[in-house]
Amino acid sequence: MCLYRPIGWIYTIVYIQTLGTMIKFKKTINMTNVLTPGDIIIGTHKRRNEAYHPIIYLGEIDETFFSGVMLTHDSRQENIELVNEHFEQKIDNDERPSFFVGNYLIKKQEWGPFHKVGKLSEIGLQHIHQNLDGTEPLIWEGYITG
Repeated sequence: MCLYRPIGWIYTIVYIQTLGTMIKFKKTINMTNVLTPGDIIIGTHKRRNEAYHPIIYLGEIDETFFSGVMLTHDSRQENIELVNEHFEQKIDNDERPSFFVGNYLIKKQEWGPFHKVGKLSEIGLQHIHQNLDGTEPLIWEGYITG
């Protein structure tokens, strides 16, 4: 039996393979019921202006948007470094340092389904909030053009 469980307030297809037959079920999943702040997720919509990079989930805004922070290996001045103690579970064994974009971002739930691939530690989550305190959440397109 193979169960694929994506996350999001969108209709998702859950496949269960039984005796060589693929059965499809449609199900709506509320992100808040599945994710907790600090979960690192990847979306299936991977174009540059969508869920291209991993996202640190911070909370659901509504059925269309959620709050998050983008993870990257880009060391631009406005990006803030994360160290090993900031992770409970890293995404991979990449030795390059990880950074997060220096602003809270409003992400679209339609970029899912999302897959949990890692988790920040409590110290890592505090590090993000301390560094982003006072910033206004922006939609990604507004952040890159701002």
